[in-house]
Amino acid sequence: MKIIKYTDAEEFYNRVVSFLEEDEAVNNLALGILSSLKKNENAYGKIKPFLAIVENDGNIKLVMIMTPPYNLQILGNVSIEVINFTIDYLIRENIEIPGIIGRKELCEKFVGVWTNKTPIIHKVSMNQRIYKLEKVNKVQDSAGCFKIAEEKDSEILVKWLMEFNKYIGEDTDKDKAERQIINLINKKRAYLWVNEIPVTMVLAGRETKNGIIVSGVYTPEEFRRNGYATSCVAEVSKILLDEGYKFCTLYTDLSNPTSNRIYQKIGYEPIADSIMYNFKKNRR
Repeated sequence: MKIIKYTDAEEFYNRVVSFLEEDEAVNNLALGILSSLKKNENAYGKIKPFLAIVENDGNIKLVMIMTPPYNLQILGNVSIEVINFTIDYLIRENIEIPGIIGRKELCEKFVGVWTNKTPIIHKVSMNQRIYKLEKVNKVQDSAGCFKIAEEKDSEILVKWLMEFNKYIGEDTDKDKAERQIINLINKKRAYLWVNEIPVTMVLAGRETKNGIIVSGVYTPEEFRRNGYATSCVAEVSKILLDEGYKFCTLYTDLSNPTSNRIYQKIGYEPIADSIMYNFKKNRR
C-alpha cells in the first residue's frame, strides 16, 4: 500500500475520475471540484490544493482532496487498515487538516483513529443527506412565478447567498459572493421564485458526467411556509433534466426535516449520508 501525492490537478483528475464515477451522484462534490481545478488550478484560491490517493497493487483505495481553507474530502475504502495507513502519512507529513467531509461511515471511522493519534477536539458541523432525482413529480405551484435571474437581481441574490452561507457555516465574504452570483447569472444558473417581489433563490452548478447539483436553496424567514422553495426547486430540476442531464443531486441538512420532506415530495430520493467534522487542537 502506498500514497501518491499529485501536484497537477488534470493528472490527478485523469487518475481518479473513473473511480469516482462508479458512484457519480454520491461523489458529485469531488467530481465538480476536480473539474474546476482541472480548468483553473486557482479556482478555489491561490493555496495549492492537496490531492492524493491511497493505492494498493495499482487499485485506488482512498481519494483525498483538500482546497484550503476548506475541509479534507475523503472518498473510498472504509477499512481500518487503509484509514490507519492514511492518518500515519498525514501526521508524518505534518499536513494541517481543519476537518473532514465524506460519507458518514468512512468519516466516523477516520475521526475515531485521528483523535486517538492526535491532540484534537472534533465537532460535527453538519449532518447531511445526499439526494438524487431522475424524474420530477407533479407539485402544486405556489403563488407567484418562476424566473431565471438577471443582472438586475444580483444585489438580492448576493445578500441571500451570504445569509445562506452563514447558515451552513461557510465563507460569507461579499466579494466572493458577488463573483459567484455574477458567474451563475451569466451561465443562467441562478433562479428565483417571484410573488410580486423575489421570495426564493435556487442555484445550480458543479456538473458531473451525467448530472448537476442543485444548491443554494434559500427563502428568507418572512417568506417561508408558503411553498415557494418547493415550486422553485421543482421548476429548476425540470429545466435541468430537460437540458439533458440524467439526474440532479442536492445536499440537505438532516436537522431540517422540512427541507428533507420537501425534496422527497418533488422526487428526490436519498442515496447516502454525508457528515462534516471540524477539528480544533486541544491546548490542554
